[in-house]
Amino acid sequence: ASLRYSGLTQINRDNVKSLQLKWIYAPKYLDIMQATPLVVDGVFYIVKNNEVVAMDAATGRKFWTFYHTIPPESKAYVMVAKGLAISGDTLIWPTYEGHLIAIDAKTGISIWDRTLFDWHKGFQLNMAPIIVGDKIILGIDNNERGVDCWVGAYDIHTGKELWRFNTVAQPGEPGHETWGGDSWKLGGDPI
Repeated sequence: ASLRYSGLTQINRDNVKSLQLKWIYAPKYLDIMQATPLVVDGVFYIVKNNEVVAMDAATGRKFWTFYHTIPPESKAYVMVAKGLAISGDTLIWPTYEGHLIAIDAKTGISIWDRTLFDWHKGFQLNMAPIIVGDKIILGIDNNERGVDCWVGAYDIHTGKELWRFNTVAQPGEPGHETWGGDSWKLGGDPI
């Protein structure tokens, strides 16, 4: 996982020239798109700004669209969804303004929605999550605003935080003394 490489051999140097366009997906918003789609059991899942779409990978026929309302005032910085993760029939979507959402991959209905932080403080979710067993691993980004970040694990069934590792040692944690003055408050970024 996360190696940007596939061991699949159906497409190779000899037959790649025979590939043909079968369908096109035109998202509602035509700005930046940085998420890698997920394709699982013939279903193509893509996240774009404030929506997740599930389509038939062979035909492009849309199965469902899940919308998340994003506060308009939070768009002070670029709103770019970085990706989804899937475990069984549960899609996991970290929205850039701090929600961690579980979506039923078959129906497109929210299973749970947790707010991980207050985006007003300069935090954002700017990476695709990683699933390890029944845990969602996710790093919080600071959007270049100089806030302290962390990497956390969240329960895949509830979204409850299971543990958190601060990327800069907080007062009372080993290594805190290595940060001069109040520099620890300006943080370290996990991504």
